Amino acid sequence: MIPDGTQPLDAKMSQDIKATFAVPGVYVIARRPHMFMGMISVVLVGDPINIDKLDPNSLPARARTKLETLLEPLKKS
Repeated sequence: MIPDGTQPLDAKMSQDIKATFAVPGVYVIARRPHMFMGMISVVLVGDPINIDKLDPNSLPARARTKLETLLEPLKKS
């Protein structure tokens, strides 16, 4: 779940990754097996222009609940 025109991040288990976020929008970072435990991250770059395109229903239950919680304040702004 990333803004249009960007590439997904890809890292192996226990591998550090460095990323530069240049395109405005909301980036959702969800990795296996962590997302099954509800461990996800949201990075906001500029305005949340792609927030209506994010579909929490594509995630496992715990991650979906966490994402909905994280996105709620962004939808109000």
